[in-house]
Amino acid sequence: MNKMIENEMNSMEFQEEEAPLFDFKQLWMLFVLNWRWFIASVVACVMIAFVYLWFRPNPVIVSSNMQILGESKQGGGAAAAAKALNALPVSLGSTVSTGSEGIETVKRMLTSTTLIKDVVKDLGLYAEYSVESWGRHYVLYKTQPIVVTLDPAHLKWFDEEMLTAYHHIDLTIHKKDDGYHVDAIADGVGLPEQTFKVLPATFKTDIGTVTIEANPQLNAQQAAAYAGDFKINVSVVPPKAMAAKLAGAMAVEPPFKNVSDVVVISILEDNYLRGIEFINDLVDRYNKRINEQKDEEVRRNEEFVNSRLAKIDMELGSSDADWQHYKEDKKILSPESEAEMVMTKKETAEMTLLDMDVQLALHDYQVEYINDPANLFKIYPGGPASGSSSKGSSSSGSSSSGSSSSGSSSSGSSSGGSSISRHNSLVLERDDLLKSMSEQAPRIQRLNEKIRELQPTILLELNRSRQQMLIQRRPVEREFNKAVNRFSQAPKMEREMTDIERKREIKQGVYISMLQKREEIAADLARSMKKGQLIDDPMISGTGLTKPEFVLLGGALLGLLLPIGVLFLFQMLKTKIDTKNELEEASKLPILSEVFLTNNDDAIRTLRTNLLYNLKDGQKVIMMASHSKGDGKTYLAQRLVDSLTQIGKKAQYLNLNLREDKSKAAQAADLLADADVAKQIESLKAANDYLILDTPEMAKYADVYQVAQFADATIFVVKAESTDKSAVKDIAKDARIPNPMLVLNAIDMTKKKYQYLYK
Repeated sequence: MNKMIENEMNSMEFQEEEAPLFDFKQLWMLFVLNWRWFIASVVACVMIAFVYLWFRPNPVIVSSNMQILGESKQGGGAAAAAKALNALPVSLGSTVSTGSEGIETVKRMLTSTTLIKDVVKDLGLYAEYSVESWGRHYVLYKTQPIVVTLDPAHLKWFDEEMLTAYHHIDLTIHKKDDGYHVDAIADGVGLPEQTFKVLPATFKTDIGTVTIEANPQLNAQQAAAYAGDFKINVSVVPPKAMAAKLAGAMAVEPPFKNVSDVVVISILEDNYLRGIEFINDLVDRYNKRINEQKDEEVRRNEEFVNSRLAKIDMELGSSDADWQHYKEDKKILSPESEAEMVMTKKETAEMTLLDMDVQLALHDYQVEYINDPANLFKIYPGGPASGSSSKGSSSSGSSSSGSSSSGSSSSGSSSGGSSISRHNSLVLERDDLLKSMSEQAPRIQRLNEKIRELQPTILLELNRSRQQMLIQRRPVEREFNKAVNRFSQAPKMEREMTDIERKREIKQGVYISMLQKREEIAADLARSMKKGQLIDDPMISGTGLTKPEFVLLGGALLGLLLPIGVLFLFQMLKTKIDTKNELEEASKLPILSEVFLTNNDDAIRTLRTNLLYNLKDGQKVIMMASHSKGDGKTYLAQRLVDSLTQIGKKAQYLNLNLREDKSKAAQAADLLADADVAKQIESLKAANDYLILDTPEMAKYADVYQVAQFADATIFVVKAESTDKSAVKDIAKDARIPNPMLVLNAIDMTKKKYQYLYK
């Protein structure tokens, strides 16, 4: 007998195993039991994917490479002009950089809605044409039979109203034998049908005048295709809205991480021809915008130079008159020969001072211009570059004078350069915004504030620059004074003439420099800059959509996952216990057996074997409990007693479910608490190997806790598809229940899920 028990125990697996992350057996069971739903779901999702593929737009990616050009990329004439400008002794060069633009700046300019809006207007992209065929939508560009335009005033008004209202016009134009029939919807309001015998035709709406013309760009073959009836849809939207849409579909990135002079311009477009022309026109517009900014700066410099020339011309005339009057008054015919020896000895120092004074004069003109409040929002000219003129550097003399000249030429960079460049950038940005905004706009006001805040910094830098120039001038002046003092016996007349001549030469030097600058400005105006050029033609580089086979495969996978997800959701929301797996998830208590409704002899034997395995020495009283009435605890108790008897054990069943006896039901609790019950149980316990106690259901009565004081172990009966998971969890936590163990009872093998699990 013991051998039989041992064999039955060895056939069972008592150790708990960790549940796998994915129970593939459970998944397979769900599929087997619900295969019809899986097939229906897969078929439905694949059909939905096919419908999506049929009706979805078919955009393509059009792209091209643009090289970012800097000053070094310009032609020979442009480069020579720039070199000559920088070589001038007076550094009034452009304050806007002509070198290679930063790649981030180029990206921002190319994707700005302001620039793209100009492209939209150039190409008429605010009007989109489309046709439908078999439910599919096709966008046309330049191959449509008609061209629709809106009057310019209302087109501009569309953009101005964007912040408060989105205006648009939708047209359906149907050509029939009797003419052109036009159904129009303006801002969502339908208009009466318009019929026109011939084109061009015009009709008015509350938001603009619409003009319809035949497309003159069609070739003979395309025109023949529209000779009969046709139907076309047209949508007219604000250019700013279309620009924002195109900007969102664009990407401007370098082809590789470390490339800084080439960007790839790409756009996701429904019509590849429209994408090609968009990229071409965008680059043209970009270059045009750069030239407009450059021309504006050059015109401001020209204005400054012309005003300075007029003032210097007057001052130069006054100096010439003073020179003439002095010679007449002193009756001097050739002062050069009389002062030849003095002039020879101080020539080097004097020429160096002359050069420095020219620089200081130009600096003062610049400060005077910047201090004028009327010029606050104008382009400021660059400062003078310190250094000796060609005249000073070519002169020769004593070692001391040469030393001074060398010191002069090594002076600092242009005065106020960084602040003035920042000021000019803000002014250009402000002028650009004023084209589309009023001066009261918040962005304009913020720029005005930034420009005013920058003014003290500019003046401070200019003051520091002037102080530096004065510091550099002092040693040269000392050398000059030494030369003059060496000839202190020279007539006073000579010194006076020298002062007059020096003033004349300073003004002449400034005048010549300004004339040279005016010539450079004229050359700048005649030169067209090109900051970007396409190095290959725009072409289709791919599609923006997932491949059809991937969409269909995704539909099939969704069809499989959808029912699995629904079934698992139901499984998670289910409160009843159906299977052993669910019972194991609800509690870690040992499961003694799974008992079927019929043919359960083996299951009863398994229950007996596992019970004996879990009982310790001296444990003889087993209490049968369940949550609800009808869970099968009485049936299992009696079958267990019979099974124990079959292996030679003395076992007895004691029914303590007094609630079933109407005469005892009212006093059941008192009777169970009576000392005679305890004595009877002790007597039966001594006379038998095992005593099986039956109890009332726990959901209604607390009698089980009185019986529990006599029991060594508890078998809690879980009825399949009936007992709540919460009841099983409560048993595991209840300390008043001795040594609880579980039995899954009443498994109905007529149901498919149990047939699959226990086949």
